[in-house]
Amino acid sequence: MSRRLLAACFAAAISAIVVVSTATAAPLSGAYLCYSRFQVDPGVWPFALAGTNHNSAATLMVAGYWSPYAEKSVPTRTKIAGGWFLECNLHGTQQTVGGVLVGQRGQVFVSNAKLLARPRPGYYPEST
Repeated sequence: MSRRLLAACFAAAISAIVVVSTATAAPLSGAYLCYSRFQVDPGVWPFALAGTNHNSAATLMVAGYWSPYAEKSVPTRTKIAGGWFLECNLHGTQQTVGGVLVGQRGQVFVSNAKLLARPRPGYYPEST
């Protein structure tokens, strides 16, 4: 293989890597939920029923699933926008921050009566 061809292949590979690394992630079409006190990382369920899905996040919440807690101090395997990490169960030293919810896109909602009145998928109580 000639040096010129090798250089062209190398340049193409580098540009492909740059394009992939700068691409934005597709928006999440579901909400994180927890279902067990032994669970660490939440699962993702669709916001709405589609095709062969039997449960949406909203119907699972009615059945007893809950939203994980959002916090920034202890990294977990589930990270959302804004530097927030999600975990299913609080540890002994953790507690929730009253009246504060973190949205799916990392936005913080403080004392939002509409959101606090009824738990909704995609909104996570803040913990410390």
